[in-house]
Amino acid sequence: MAGPLRLPWAAGVMDGGPPDHTALRAIVLGLLPTRPAVSREDQEAFALARGLTIDAIVHHRHAVGMAASEGQAGAPYDPIRACSALYAEIRASTLAALKGERERHQLLTRQMRGAGLPLSSCEGPNSPLVRWDAQWIRAGVASLGRNGSLELQLLPVEPPIPLGLTGPIIDLQRLAPRPDWAPPGLLPPATQQVLLAAPRDGSAWGAVILRGGDCLGDQHAVHVADLAGPVSLDRAAVDYVGATELLPVVAELSAAVWALASLCAQGGASGASPAALRFSNPRAAALVAGTCHPPPALTRICDAVLQRLSAAQASRGGRVWVVGWRPDTRHDWGARALALSQWGRDGYVARPLAVLAPELAGVARATPPTPVSCPVCLDDFESDLPHPDHCSPCPRERWACPAPRLAHFVCLACDVLIQARINNRCPECRADRADFLA
Repeated sequence: MAGPLRLPWAAGVMDGGPPDHTALRAIVLGLLPTRPAVSREDQEAFALARGLTIDAIVHHRHAVGMAASEGQAGAPYDPIRACSALYAEIRASTLAALKGERERHQLLTRQMRGAGLPLSSCEGPNSPLVRWDAQWIRAGVASLGRNGSLELQLLPVEPPIPLGLTGPIIDLQRLAPRPDWAPPGLLPPATQQVLLAAPRDGSAWGAVILRGGDCLGDQHAVHVADLAGPVSLDRAAVDYVGATELLPVVAELSAAVWALASLCAQGGASGASPAALRFSNPRAAALVAGTCHPPPALTRICDAVLQRLSAAQASRGGRVWVVGWRPDTRHDWGARALALSQWGRDGYVARPLAVLAPELAGVARATPPTPVSCPVCLDDFESDLPHPDHCSPCPRERWACPAPRLAHFVCLACDVLIQARINNRCPECRADRADFLA
């Protein structure tokens, strides 16, 4: 079966040629190479987006200038965060313009039917609404959702080109969302790393605090503490930080709030040492770094993260960096953070007294069941959570076991061997492999 046909503007670009004016316009709008677009519709969509962009930039410039002239105190101006906010505003304005225009055509159709015009004039191929749908929906500029709501297809939710994605190659390897928030090439010896993780259902979070390492493989990092707990949606709970739904990105933002609270609670030399916040979810890292503007549902929890991040940066001389780690690779400390989040889903709360935030003093704690031995090699576990230097269990849900909360697991070494085999099913229930790690 032949693949989708490429549009004329995309043929030269995808073959390695320089983009022409039409191709540049399509790329700016976020149009796909196989989208059935028509040049006239592209021109109108580009004109609409261009006008709204200019209007947003002018309003932003005036607002910043007025605030500066009036001497309003606030956080230092962040151009990358301002760009992401402007992009979200432009996208929302474009969608609002299309919705308003479509509602106007729907009203015109109802008025035509109320005036007694024939059905062919009201709903036929030349009716106002049908012609509008052909111009914008069939052209791929917008689409109708399941409930009939209009959804924007051009201008993706996140900027087509990540903001701030420049800098040394080491920053890209460390998954730094922006270069000015990335750590130096050689980390200071006393640097504390905080690896964050969340299970697939986003119902809990886990974090591991390390000392040393390189923000890559961290073979020489030293374990400091574990943090874990469920995501609270109860606004009256003491551990509520603004989560509105259970999603992996929300869970990692919750982990960031409590990890930063724990860093701020440290005293002595540890309270002034540099720190690196490492996300496994790229969108969570982008929201914290400001390269992606948070939607309304995530505004409150993002504000909570930024508030504690500012406090941590103030106490550590600005040396609190934001990077990432890849959950699809072999990273034993990252596996520990993931395992902690899976236990946190069952009510386990790991917050050592040395880094305990005062507001969590009354939160109940539970203890995870202690595994005994690996079901494959039969070696006894030396730790109940993944550890690079001990015989320890891998995180659960490596396989699609029937009950995720009681999913089977093996030791870290056997997990590597089983994945490399042709028969990589679960050794206990024969479920298919779900996670393949590089």
